[in-house]
Amino acid sequence: MMYTDKQKELLEKVEALRKEKQLGQNAVCRLIGVSETVFSQVKNGKYNADPQKFFDTLAGYFGVKERAELTHTEVKYAPTNISNQVYNIIENCQNKGGLAVICGDAGIGKSKVAQKFVADNASNSFLITINPCLNNAKNLLQAIANRIGVIVKKTNAS
Repeated sequence: MMYTDKQKELLEKVEALRKEKQLGQNAVCRLIGVSETVFSQVKNGKYNADPQKFFDTLAGYFGVKERAELTHTEVKYAPTNISNQVYNIIENCQNKGGLAVICGDAGIGKSKVAQKFVADNASNSFLITINPCLNNAKNLLQAIANRIGVIVKKTNAS
């Protein structure tokens, strides 16, 4: 089956996305919202029906992505009431010695503040982000030791 240049470009974008995200064909099709069977048939030129609806779906997906890239700008740091409070907490921990756990809703800027603090104080601070798999103090202390270059000797008591 012969496809237009635009249709070929859309198929190439799917492949580029698959490689960029390191996904298999099934996973990239789920991400885009198209049938893997239809995708495979279209890609191999064996789709018997009119593929225009399929290509419209691809065009819609990539159109949204491209518009988002054109309109979205990453904010490195925004001084707000919350970000100023978080920055001050981190600064107090560094100045007075101590440890703080800062919790809050996703997207309020906790990570951006921590990254800014480390950038502002690069000679005497570092940032470790953790996730739920770091579920005990021993694992956290190991992550800190690794980050600052301390070699931890294993003992039977560990």
